[in-house]
Amino acid sequence: MAKPTDLPLWDTNETSTVDPGASRKSDGWLVPAGVPEKPPYQVFNHWQNNVYQWIAYFDSISSGFDPDFITGYVFESNTGTPDTQVDQTEDGDAICDDGTTLVPLSSESGINIETLFGGALGADTTYHLFSYMKDDDTVQRYVSTSLTPTIADIKSALAYRRVLSLITDSSGDIQVFHGYYLNRGLEIEYYNAGVGIQDMADTSPLATSLTNISLSVPVGLKLLARITLTAQSVSELLNFRIINLDTTRERVCLGSGAFNGPGAITYETWTSDSEWTDVLGRIGYRADKVGTSALLGLRTNGFFDPRSKY
Repeated sequence: MAKPTDLPLWDTNETSTVDPGASRKSDGWLVPAGVPEKPPYQVFNHWQNNVYQWIAYFDSISSGFDPDFITGYVFESNTGTPDTQVDQTEDGDAICDDGTTLVPLSSESGINIETLFGGALGADTTYHLFSYMKDDDTVQRYVSTSLTPTIADIKSALAYRRVLSLITDSSGDIQVFHGYYLNRGLEIEYYNAGVGIQDMADTSPLATSLTNISLSVPVGLKLLARITLTAQSVSELLNFRIINLDTTRERVCLGSGAFNGPGAITYETWTSDSEWTDVLGRIGYRADKVGTSALLGLRTNGFFDPRSKY
């Protein structure tokens, strides 16, 4: 439905407006002896002006919506059945990809991703959870591996909004996570034994040219990966750089230092950092030199998903 061009203006000066009182508000107009009551024009004006005021209010707040608006819609793994279910822990509101349809959904526990997908979850796969407006103007959930799903009972082609993206592990189980609302996006934190997911085992020798690392994040999206890098060296000085594959921007994120001391002493350093992935879920890295006694490891702790429209 297109937005009307005119507000229903009525008695805006409120010169002939009378509140009908509590009894009329509860019972409405009656039909004594078969003769319908006729509301006084002042009462009709009161009612119609109130309708106008409310519509004007809704118009004032909706016209200020960011077309990419989303709030709430916070999720985390279900405690009892984390392999296939998630909980929506905060109520949500979002503007659909059509830019006009609002899809609100209340918090709910035990949202079965497998059931919504319509089959068993695959291994190492990205799944997207959508809220969408049905033909009957109710809001429902849908799960797809596609960012542009085909939904049978949707009201219009783009009356949906992606509210969560998640991944499964090698067994087809959802990676266990906590979620936090941040700047209309969703901060996802893995809690695999509190150490994240190891995406690069301690590696040596090191690459001095651009090398891609696939991270444990959903693909098809550009996400801000939260990573921890660890480095070990024996009396060597090395700098490690992470690289944004879309912009080729690189920066030193970790140095492994050499210290004067007796014998071959191993030094270990670590740092937590963030970098935007490409749509394949990758970042790049390189070292200043190969390093004969250096090891580099990387763990993915989670990611920030801005939940922008695609």
